[in-house]
Amino acid sequence: MSSSQPNHSTVINPIDEACRDKFERAWLTGERRPIRECLPEPGGERYGPTLEALICLQMQLQWTAASRARAFSTVAGKAETLSMLPTLVENYVDQFPEMNDAAAKRHLIRQEFLIRQSVGDYPNLDDYKTRFPDLDIENVLSPDELRSVDTLFKSTDEISENTETLPDSIKGYQLLERIGAGGMGVVYRARQLAADRIVALKLIRADRLQHVSEAARTEVVERFRTEAQATARLDHPNVVGIFEVDTSDPAQPWFSMQFVDGKSLAEHLVSGPVGCREAAEFSHQISDAVAAAHDSGILHRDLKPQNIFLRSDQKQVLVGDFGLAKFNVDEAQRTSHDDILGTPAYMSPEQIRNSSGVDEATDIWSIGATLYHLLTGRPPFQAASSVETLRQVLNHEPTSPRALNPAVDR
Repeated sequence: MSSSQPNHSTVINPIDEACRDKFERAWLTGERRPIRECLPEPGGERYGPTLEALICLQMQLQWTAASRARAFSTVAGKAETLSMLPTLVENYVDQFPEMNDAAAKRHLIRQEFLIRQSVGDYPNLDDYKTRFPDLDIENVLSPDELRSVDTLFKSTDEISENTETLPDSIKGYQLLERIGAGGMGVVYRARQLAADRIVALKLIRADRLQHVSEAARTEVVERFRTEAQATARLDHPNVVGIFEVDTSDPAQPWFSMQFVDGKSLAEHLVSGPVGCREAAEFSHQISDAVAAAHDSGILHRDLKPQNIFLRSDQKQVLVGDFGLAKFNVDEAQRTSHDDILGTPAYMSPEQIRNSSGVDEATDIWSIGATLYHLLTGRPPFQAASSVETLRQVLNHEPTSPRALNPAVDR
């Protein structure tokens, strides 16, 4: 998974890779060394970036461990439970005074938020407002700013689940429960009355569109339309099927799709890696689905465990969320060469350099990155920030899967 050196530099003060590797290896082997023991000499240009990187890496490791141990639901007061609770941003700021400035705190807050949602512990924006009353949390965690790293938001200003609050144009569906939300979209389990079947109904959150620029609003609607069009082209047992699409109202487009009675692979992996045969079978099904998309002239460009769904029987997986799909046409009108579209940990080097110029190989890379996650319980590249993750993809080889999980078959 090597690649050539990029022509541009995105990191001014790179972290000390030896210190980072030393810290991560210690945690993965159960040693859990303190951050201070793994830092370079104070005063050097790498000290600050390395400190920030190790803090964010420790947050990732702690939240993942806590999620796996179900620490959040155990009886409060037990010493072993308290020892598993992750360190919060404010505790790091107290421990490391050099982190006590607005810019550093904003970055750590953003990373904590992203890490928590990645392990299924969806934070509430109001909690952050209470914890950090001196910061503009809405700006730190704005959907428009974070859309490129695919942040999921669950805040108190969610759309009501009452069907009476929905536009009159969405008829013929009885909403049963809210099952998912992103920065701009919301998904309901619903009953399609005419066909008398359970479906998933996805629509753009009108409340979010009111608070973004006209350019961002146009892009959100276009991506939503792309997802519907790309998925509707495909008829494959391992692709989430589309039933009905309505984009006549640009302020409230929606579509109904196959309801998957299960969870995402990301949720499934919270408890750790899967067995080798299971990982191979899932990858086989994913590959068949992606091959069908390629045969239809569609690149997915955002394959990852969060966008792959596992049925409740835990035998069949389905590929979904074609919101960043690229059709076999000139996309220059919609995608700037400076845009980075996708999720850093699963992106190919060429997708980082030019998202609009990629071909089928970029999806194949993402399938491999997903297989790596299935086998090891973590992505092949994982860093304190999206920029650092992108730098790792461009310049480094991933750790051998067997170094992270000795049970991986040769």
